Amino acid sequence: MSIMINTKEIIAKRFRQIVEEICASPEHDYKIDRLAKNAGISKYHFHRLFSLFYGVNIYEYVILKRLGIASVKLKNSDESITEIAFSSGYSSSQSFAKAFKNYFAQSPSEFRKAPNLQKYLMLNQKTNLVENLSMSDAKIPNIEIIEFKGINIAGLRHRGSPNALYETIEKFIAWRIKNHLPPQKYATFNIFHNPLEQSEYDFEVGCEYNENTKFDEGFKETTIPALKCASLNYIGDPDDIGIPATQLYKWVIDNGYEPNDYPLFCRRVSFPPFVNPNEAEAILYLPIK
Repeated sequence: MSIMINTKEIIAKRFRQIVEEICASPEHDYKIDRLAKNAGISKYHFHRLFSLFYGVNIYEYVILKRLGIASVKLKNSDESITEIAFSSGYSSSQSFAKAFKNYFAQSPSEFRKAPNLQKYLMLNQKTNLVENLSMSDAKIPNIEIIEFKGINIAGLRHRGSPNALYETIEKFIAWRIKNHLPPQKYATFNIFHNPLEQSEYDFEVGCEYNENTKFDEGFKETTIPALKCASLNYIGDPDDIGIPATQLYKWVIDNGYEPNDYPLFCRRVSFPPFVNPNEAEAILYLPIK
C-alpha cells in the first residue's frame, strides 16, 4: 500500500510543479519534450498521465489558462485585442481570435461587448479542477502484469493529422494483401507513439512478416522489445480504444507502477471488416518499469 501511495504522490508532485509553472506564465511556449523531461516522465506517456490526473490534456490546460487571462482583460481593461493576443501567448491577433471563438462561440470583440458568462464560468471550473489536482475514479477492468517476449514487425508510421490516418491504414492493407500476410496468420500491432495531439499525431501500424516480404517505401522493420507490461483485453469498437487505455494507465498508477520509456502498444486480435466493430478484440500493453 505504501508503494502505491508513494508512486501517486511522486507523480502528482511532478505534475504540480508543471501546473504551477503554466499557471504563473501561460503565455510561454511550452514543449512536451521539455515538460516531460522536467517531470521525469516519458514523453510517450506524459499526455495520457496528465489527462488522467486532471481530466484535460496539457495543451488544453495551456489554452484554457491563456483564454482565461484574455477574457478577464477583455472585460476589465482597455487594452486592444492585438495587445491582449500577444500578452496571452498568441503569435497574432488572428490565431488568438480563432482560438477564442472556438471556445466562447464569440469573437473577442463580441465577448467584450456582451460576454458569454456561462462559458467563462465553465472555463474557470476546468482550470480550477486542474489546480485542485483531481483524479477520476473510472471502473477498472481485469488487468495483469505480463512479460511481453518481443517481436519484429513490418511497420508503417503515420505522422500528422488524424484526418489522413485512414489513408495510411488503407496503404498498409493494400501492401499486406500484396505480400500475402493475412491477419489470421500474421499478428497485427499498433504502436501509439503520440496519438493525443492532432498536430503531432504519431501512430504505427504493422504486422508479422516472412522472408519473402518486400518492404515498400515508408515501411520498415520495427522491433517491439521484450518488456514488462500491464496488459488489458479489450472487446469493443476500435475507435473507442482510448477509454480502456486510460483505465490501464490509472490502474498502473494506482498499483504503484510507473510507465517506462516505450510507448503504449496493442495487438489487434480481431477487427472490422472480419468482425462487427463492437466484437473487435485487442490486447493493450503498457510497458512499466
